[in-house]
Amino acid sequence: MFDVKKLVDIFCLLTLLVGLAACDEYPVESVVLNPTSLSLNVGEQDTIEVRIYPLSSAYANTVKWQSSDESVAVVSAKGVVTAVYSGKCTITATAGKQSATCEVVVNDLDYDLTFDRATALYYGDAYNVGTNNFVLRMLGAGLSLDNEGALVGEGLFVNIDMNVPADKLSVPGGNYSVSSSREAFTFVPGALYEEDGVQYATGTFVGQRTADGLRVVFIATGTFWMNQTGDSYTCEAHFVGTHNEDVVVRFGGKIDVLDRSGTTPPVTYTFETQSVVQEFLGDAYAVGLNTFRFTATDADTLLQFDLYVPLSVGDRCPNGHYEFAGARAYSIAAASFTYGTEVKTIASGEVVVAQTEAGQSFRCTFVDETGRIIDGQFAQ
Repeated sequence: MFDVKKLVDIFCLLTLLVGLAACDEYPVESVVLNPTSLSLNVGEQDTIEVRIYPLSSAYANTVKWQSSDESVAVVSAKGVVTAVYSGKCTITATAGKQSATCEVVVNDLDYDLTFDRATALYYGDAYNVGTNNFVLRMLGAGLSLDNEGALVGEGLFVNIDMNVPADKLSVPGGNYSVSSSREAFTFVPGALYEEDGVQYATGTFVGQRTADGLRVVFIATGTFWMNQTGDSYTCEAHFVGTHNEDVVVRFGGKIDVLDRSGTTPPVTYTFETQSVVQEFLGDAYAVGLNTFRFTATDADTLLQFDLYVPLSVGDRCPNGHYEFAGARAYSIAAASFTYGTEVKTIASGEVVVAQTEAGQSFRCTFVDETGRIIDGQFAQ
């Protein structure tokens, strides 16, 4: 009797051998793609045509497609390429032992964002580098922050991880640049941080919060400036993302401060000026600069500071932003604060001199040697 199972096995083996022989008889000699390069915008699609030679090859209908980076572009079994995000990748088509490639460029994205709501989370000198840390969050429609500073709702936002001078308890005006060492007037680039299997976006980034999760554009470099008038701010940032995204951010409005430092803020003394004496001292410090001295008093205290101005100035103190910056024009030469008989040296702070309808206004923010903040304003 015939062994039917064995007969079937022999038949299948012969069929396979004939098939392999056919493949070997007509091997693929070349794979040709058209086009060999593509330039797409995010979300766009295009189809790559493939030709297998010789046309009689048994592999002609068994092309395998592959993308070198599916975060940039993906390709279907029919050669349809879909742009996912900006960057470059290579699409490869393989038939038999031959292959061909198409280079794909997904064009850089441009963002132009405007916000009118923001909160700065204050962390103090959290990194022990001698500067205060703020995380500034500009919020789009649909988003808010809870009492802990966490995002609530869905929408677009910008997260700026920035450092400012140690005497600043609110976001100061100035020009900011990128740095990972957290000097004053710098911001930290964006990065992905993982802890216990959970990933977090940190540093500076643009975020889109949805019900499906968080999508981010990490900022690699750039600059921004911040101007302050009273409690109102204007800001403009020009950032470049890690995938060369061009990101422009504009802000106008009030910036609330939420204390997340876990420490007791230094005591602030609000100086209520009763009288002011202005003196022109000439080049009193012998540094090639003229000096104006201001002595302001209130009921219990005396505040005195000297401002450097150019030698060409002698009639009145010019408008400007004065800080402790050594012997140069528009800087603070010296300052002190007297409470009763106790005299304390001031080594950090600023004076902003501005023109008003009534004359000149002087806005002073100082920190004395005990860490006490002196805040005052007067007019001349």
